[in-house]
Amino acid sequence: LPEGMSLIRRGTVFLGVEIPDSMYIANSMRKGVSVNDFWMDEKEVTNAKWRQFVEDVKKQVIARKTAYMGDSVDAAKSLYKVNGITGEKMLDVSQLNYVYHIYDYQEAMKSKYRSEDAYISKDTAWIDLDGEVHSKVIKRKRTGDWDFLNTYVVNVYPDTTCWVNDYPNSSNGIFSKYYFNDGAYDNFPVVGIDWMQANAFCYWRTELLAKKLGVSPFSIEPYRLPTEAEFEYAARGIEGNEYPWEKKKKQDINRFANFKNGEGDYVADGNLITCEVGKYKPNGWGLYDMAGNVSEWTSTA
Repeated sequence: LPEGMSLIRRGTVFLGVEIPDSMYIANSMRKGVSVNDFWMDEKEVTNAKWRQFVEDVKKQVIARKTAYMGDSVDAAKSLYKVNGITGEKMLDVSQLNYVYHIYDYQEAMKSKYRSEDAYISKDTAWIDLDGEVHSKVIKRKRTGDWDFLNTYVVNVYPDTTCWVNDYPNSSNGIFSKYYFNDGAYDNFPVVGIDWMQANAFCYWRTELLAKKLGVSPFSIEPYRLPTEAEFEYAARGIEGNEYPWEKKKKQDINRFANFKNGEGDYVADGNLITCEVGKYKPNGWGLYDMAGNVSEWTSTA
């Protein structure tokens, strides 16, 4: 069984808010969607888990550099720079780029590509000799099966400045400096992750599983982000409530999740910022923090 994951059984969910919001002119447009069985992480991805990702990519970058520098010691040294203000030697996180490939089987199966005159579209990325990352979409005539192999280069280091950029009226500099790297926050959810990074993390986990099984990453069911429908279905729990907990009075719900309850009200739930994953009770599926704590990515908009 997948470690740290819960099996979400198939069912139907009505997407959207149950009660129309008075601030919107349009009525609530709810729609029913069927969802198949799927596995889902019981808890949010923590700083500790993401640091494993960063460290593994760091080793991969050193290995790539060693290939053309000829010396692993020099390759490792080249990953560091000197802070021009403090004189401190520090990791150059701009070099921590993860390179991975995904073969789009679903796109390759489409009949419109069977003709030799068909035009394909694929994502490609590369790192030039100056270390700059280039990403673009190629559109051209189909030449063969490899046309459906997409290549991505993603910098994996979190945007630690989100603490000061997203909250300009607060004094969050200390979290920008310590939140991701300090062991005291190991079990807190990682933040400052964009959609491309979230997808890259999923593929990295798939690679780890493939190595453990001794097979190709292309031959196993990959880790992935949930769709919007899957996420909402999982968040509502077995009971299908609007929130993961039972229906309660609005003034009581701050006891069931870590979230901002009102204008400037960050502490009513007992936490000033994020809290450790799994601190509040799980829903009926055994999933934690499906409302509150941090925003999470889905595969669909």
